[in-house]
This record gives sequence, structure tokens and C-alpha cells, in this order.
Amino acid sequence: MRILLPARPVSRPVAALLLLTLVALVWPVSARVAEARGTGEKQPRTAAELKPDGPLLISISIARQTLEVYDGNRRIAASPISSGQRGFPTPKGVFTILQKNRIHFSNLYESAPMPFMQRLTWSGVALHAGHLPGYPASHGCIRLPYTFARSLFGITRVGARVVVTHEAATPEPIRHAALLKPLPPGDPATDGATPRERTAGGPTQVSSLLGVTAAAAATEPAKIPGQRTRASVAAERAAQIALLGQGLEATRGRHAEIAERLAAADREATAALAALAEAKKERDQLLAAAASWERARESAERELEQLLRGLERKSQRTPDGLLPDALMASAGASEEQIETRIMTAIDEANVARYAATDTEPAIAERTDALAEATRRREAVKIELVSAQRAIVEAETALKDAKRADARRDQPITVVISRKTGKLHVRQGFDDVLNAPVGIAAGEHPLGTHVLLATGYNADQTDLVWSGLTAARSAPRTAASDGARSSGRRATAEPVPPADRAPPQSIAAALERIEIAPEVRERLAELVKPGSTLIVTDEGLGNETGKFTDLIVQTR
Repeated sequence: MRILLPARPVSRPVAALLLLTLVALVWPVSARVAEARGTGEKQPRTAAELKPDGPLLISISIARQTLEVYDGNRRIAASPISSGQRGFPTPKGVFTILQKNRIHFSNLYESAPMPFMQRLTWSGVALHAGHLPGYPASHGCIRLPYTFARSLFGITRVGARVVVTHEAATPEPIRHAALLKPLPPGDPATDGATPRERTAGGPTQVSSLLGVTAAAAATEPAKIPGQRTRASVAAERAAQIALLGQGLEATRGRHAEIAERLAAADREATAALAALAEAKKERDQLLAAAASWERARESAERELEQLLRGLERKSQRTPDGLLPDALMASAGASEEQIETRIMTAIDEANVARYAATDTEPAIAERTDALAEATRRREAVKIELVSAQRAIVEAETALKDAKRADARRDQPITVVISRKTGKLHVRQGFDDVLNAPVGIAAGEHPLGTHVLLATGYNADQTDLVWSGLTAARSAPRTAASDGARSSGRRATAEPVPPADRAPPQSIAAALERIEIAPEVRERLAELVKPGSTLIVTDEGLGNETGKFTDLIVQTR
């Protein structure tokens, strides 16, 4: 086969695409060689050949460098792998397929192609097609033959369970009284309340939800009286969504009513402000008039003073020191006019000042009215802000309830951790329940066990379970604790029968777990085929986070 290379340098994305094309041409041959070196079985090459019937469980053995696909307890496919090398180990534990991409390039290792990538962790561990040299050689991922990776990609879904162990782990059918039980199926036509009863909550029920947090409203629907069944729980969800919708509309109506009151309060405050401004304007105009009359008086008094000074000049007098009669008559007339103007100015200024004083009570009254209108307006503003917050909370509660209803058909993951002493539940990568659990003989390890609900039984009243042991924890003894603290190698000491640790089997682990009845009731509403129960000594792995399932990593 001849491959033509470009004459000029190409961009990094184009180079990666050319490399992927080359991989696609060459890999099928190398894949068949790797398959021939593997288990010796004829490997299925298409999704149709695998023919899964239920939830899948993928079991990977680091020691054997193999991957096995189980549909319930039936192995439907197997393949050799190449896992992480020294310095880049593949983590062991219980994982979930978080993302799938047919064409993917590594963002950690120089855009290396990773065809048919199925992500297990957001830190970079995935299943994908790659070179299989016959030994661990990856940077932590699980490499698969090309044709097998393509076939596996075709049958898995996001959420499929992947268990990575050192030695091979094979699932077996599990029956135990302590396993999670589902609600009976029920009949939507007869279970619980009628549709009218489900939605006719009335003001009391609507208002009771307005103060409930979004998370609580979404996960704790009001229960319909009667036998609890899967159908009645679905009806409760529908009733809850309808009730939350009514609550949202009621909250929006209250917000609109408060907004109208705020508009009225704004108009009242505006009118009070205008009335106060008018009263102050009238007072200011009167005071300005009084000041103007005062200036007129002062001007007239200066004019009179100038008149009198003029009469005192000797040049205007006769030799005997008297003023001429004509001048006296003219001066007297002018003096009378000026004095009249002075008196008029004094009177008008006094009248204006008195009138301005009379406006003060009105100003005080209107000031108080403005303060009261402003106070009422601020109080309504606070109500409006509260109503706006209630709308956001109601919208969030309705959105979360719809989201919870949308994920109702998705399986759940339950982790019972001896380390945390709690039961953790996620559904659709969202936390839905956390509760304490009791563990008998809690000082002894449980091991790590994975149980998968593969389907309902014949009458749909119980679940069929398959389980495997992913890891067994080494029991702690006084000798091992002392050796650990001193750095010495522990020597075996006989363990008294009364202190001997219980066996780390699935049945033994289930028998030691005590779950409160109300928690089991809640789990019965959630558990369904595809759900996983993980019992472990470990806590939640550090890969557990947003947009992930509950991940448990073993040593």
C-alpha cells in the first residue's frame, strides 16, 4: 500500500486526522493478530454478534491483561488488553462509562489518537482502540484491539459498569434476603389517587411547597395514600410536578400583585413629593417676595437720606439761612412719597413673611406624608424582592422535579462504605440520597463487592442480581499495626476464634449491613434493572465528582 505524504507542512489538526486515517487502515490487521494471540476465541466484530440482553458488566483483569463482557452472568465477549505500565498504572476499582467518542485525541499525550474512546475518569483513563504489544504499555488507559473496540463501542451506553481488578473476577448469580427490593409494579389505573386528586392540591398544599428547598421538593414528593407501587410513585411524581407548577403560577401571581402595589406606592410617593415641593415652592416665593420688599424699603430709605442731605447743603439756602419756599414744598412732597414707599415695603414684607410662616405646617405635614409613602414603598420593594426570590426557588424546584422525573427510569448506584459509615446514592450522576448505615463487626473489613441488578423476575416483583468480589481487604491485627508503626515486618500470630474476622464474601458482607426501614423504602422507589450496589471498605474515590457516577478505587 502506497501512502502519499503532503509536500508542505500541515497543521496539527490535519496531521492528527491523517494519522487517524492511517491507524484506521493499518489497525484491523494488527487487531486480528492481537486477537489471535489472546484467548483463542473467535472475537465478535459487530454489535449484532454480541447480542446483549440486559445491563452489561465489563470485568478487566490487570494480571491476565484481559477484558470480559458480561450480560448478567453470561459472558458474551472477551479480549486481550494492554493496561497501564510502570509509573502510569491503570487504577483498580469500580468505574462507570462517563463519555463516548468514536473519534478522540488525547489532550495529555500530544493529541494521540484514541478511537472508540469510552471514558472512565475525567483525569484521563479510558477504554479505546490501541496497540497491544502483549504486556502493559499504556499511560493508564485500557487499550483494546481495533475491531473489538468498535464492537464494544456499539453495545455499551454511558453508565455501563466497569470493574478493574488485579486477578480476574467473574460475576455469579446472587440471591440474598438483604438485597435491595423494588416496589411492586402496580397499575396506574387503580393505584393511588385519581388524576384530579393528584393535581387538585388546593392553596394549602401549594403554599406548603413554596418554602421547600428545590432539592427537597424534587426528591421528596408528597405521598399518595394507598399501597406503594412503582406506578403510584410515578403518579406521585406527576402530581408533584403539577403541584409545583401550580405553586410557581401562584408565586408569579403574588409577584404581579406586589408589583402593582409597588407601582401604586411609587405613584403615592411621587404625588407626596410633588405636594411637598409645591408647598416649599410657595414658601420660597413668599420669602423671596419679603426679601424683595426689604430691598425696596432699604432703597427708599437711602433715597430719603440723600434727599435730606441735599437740603442741608448751604448753597441751596437764602442769606438768612432759610430754604426757598418752592424748594421746601418740593422736598416735602418727595419726602412724603418716599416715606409712603417705605411703609408700604415694610407692610408687604411683613405680610409675605407671615404668609411664609403659615406654610410651615403644610410643609411638615407633607414631609411626614412623603416619609410614610416612602416607607410603604420600601416595604413593598422588600416584598417584591422576596417574591422574586420565591419565583426563582419555585422555578428551580419545578426544574429539579422535572429533572428527577426524567431520570426516574435510569438505574441508581448505591455505595455502602465502611469507611464513611454511610450509604451514598446517585442517579443520572446526581446525588439523590445519603444516609447512615450500621455495619456489624465494623472493625473487620468487608471487602469490595459489586452487585448488578440484571432484570426483574418473572412476575416483576423482585430483582435478579449478579455479583462479583472486586477486592478483599487485608484484616488489621495488633501485630500488623505494631509492625506498621515500628517499620518491622509483621509475624503471624494465632487469632482467637472469638476475634476471627468474618469471611469477605458477598453474602457475609450483606448480612453485616443494617439499613433503616425508611431508607430501604426510599431505595425501593429508586432501584431498578441496571442499578448497582457496591459494598466496600473504601470511601468514595477521588475521581467522584460532578458529572460522574460514584467511583470506588481499590488498592
